[in-house]
Amino acid sequence: MPERVYMEMYGRSPPVMVSCGTKFTLVLNAAGHVYSSGANLCGQLGQNTRDTVANLLVVNFDKGRHMVMVAAGDSHGMALSVEGDVFCWGGNSYGQLGLADIIPTIYTLMPKQVPRYAMCESIAVHVAAAYMHTIVVTQQGDLWAMRQNVSGQLGLGTRENMRVPTYVGGATDAVFGNSKLVSASCRESFTLALTSEGTVYSFGQGINISLGPLGHILDDSLLLMRIEQHRFHDHKVVSVVSGFNHAAAVTKNSGLYTWGQVDSTCGDAVLAQANLNVGNGDIFNRSLPVLVDRYLPVLMNPMRCAMMQTSFRQTYVSAVFTTC
Repeated sequence: MPERVYMEMYGRSPPVMVSCGTKFTLVLNAAGHVYSSGANLCGQLGQNTRDTVANLLVVNFDKGRHMVMVAAGDSHGMALSVEGDVFCWGGNSYGQLGLADIIPTIYTLMPKQVPRYAMCESIAVHVAAAYMHTIVVTQQGDLWAMRQNVSGQLGLGTRENMRVPTYVGGATDAVFGNSKLVSASCRESFTLALTSEGTVYSFGQGINISLGPLGHILDDSLLLMRIEQHRFHDHKVVSVVSGFNHAAAVTKNSGLYTWGQVDSTCGDAVLAQANLNVGNGDIFNRSLPVLVDRYLPVLMNPMRCAMMQTSFRQTYVSAVFTTC
């Protein structure tokens, strides 16, 4: 059963964001402070230790920085400051921290700033962390990626790993249709990117043609592909979120779309697509986005898909629903 975590445990300031990695959690409060707890073998809690921490403890940043976003990967954490600086800590065996030129070690126990020169002095506005790769979106609308790329999840058209931030594309080139990127979401082997026009791009490894989370019927991990707008009934997409083998998107008209693999062992009730006639769920895998019409009466915002779980917030009552 869910248990309430009281504000006294994270600085008596309301929580504004939570991100869960593998056996650890990052919490950002309204005061701009980051708290962490859980497994810590690679220093992913940013507490200057590798000991497991059962209670939420504040993560210390240089000069008392105010944070506006957090992201948790498999064994590393990230935070974005109000000034647009990116901080990383934890596991670095694959170079996922983007600090290869200044921290060659396999982990770092305290937050370290990714130098702005590594991304052409860009100001970051969005960060995303996955199993062993990291994504940054800048104020200019560019997308930068780093480290593990064996499935093409960095969007570079190769499988070469990158230990430093590497430019993928942005508003000044045709990679994303000359559009600005506004956000991204990534998991172990694939990435979703969202443009200011509400277009979704996917790249990485689809499991196979019937199960893949890429949102199109091709299964070429090296292709950076646009999910056709008509798959969302020509509505602008405003948010995307990725799970282990599935994904979800919300459109401007509050439509909820999901695609990918259904975990039949969980009796999944949220990922299961709605029967368009009677509103009942099914358990079929989907390679293309499908409207989950039984949620249309409710304004929905995706929070996070984790492994084979999907969570959504029912905004008018601020209730959270989680399945399996």
